Amino acid sequence: MRNSRAKAEDFVSRYSLTFTNLWDNEDAVWRRYDRPYNSDFWLIRKDGTRVGEDHSPFSARRVRQLLDGLE
Repeated sequence: MRNSRAKAEDFVSRYSLTFTNLWDNEDAVWRRYDRPYNSDFWLIRKDGTRVGEDHSPFSARRVRQLLDGLE
């Protein structure tokens, strides 16, 4: 089952995400990073390099570690 934009917005709201999230209706990002699904969290720099990732279900601690590592 494909995600809908409404599901994505609900996810962002439920987890109180404050960083930019991507809605990619064409799945171009998933193809770019050679991933067949979107149940992963990826932290990607503006230049397109992947800093790190976490798998679903997400670990808030792991996500915070990845974000803190950017400072």
